[in-house]
Amino acid sequence: MLQGGAETIAGTLAAGIGSLSLPEGQSIQDIAYNAILEAYSDPDEAWEKCLTEEKVPYIEAIYRECLVCPMISRSKTRISANSVSYRGFTLSRRSTTLTKQSETSNMKAL
Repeated sequence: MLQGGAETIAGTLAAGIGSLSLPEGQSIQDIAYNAILEAYSDPDEAWEKCLTEEKVPYIEAIYRECLVCPMISRSKTRISANSVSYRGFTLSRRSTTLTKQSETSNMKAL
């Protein structure tokens, strides 16, 4: 997680944990837990060694994916000055929107 930079660590952790806490994230947690149990003999061993080795590719994939997902902390808010219509949808005046900074999003961790 530290690969994301000091200013994005909190946002990266919040987004990752938030995603895993959604109903869709429950199935990811189940797969991750089973992958951990396959890699280690028991949960206690996994807990002891989780900070010193990266033995579970699925867990590594989860945190690398967290690094490439655009987050609120990387986004800027904008307030529309006028109503805007686009493809049948109208964004009313004074609506707050989020815009992502393209230079920081969708960057694959090396």
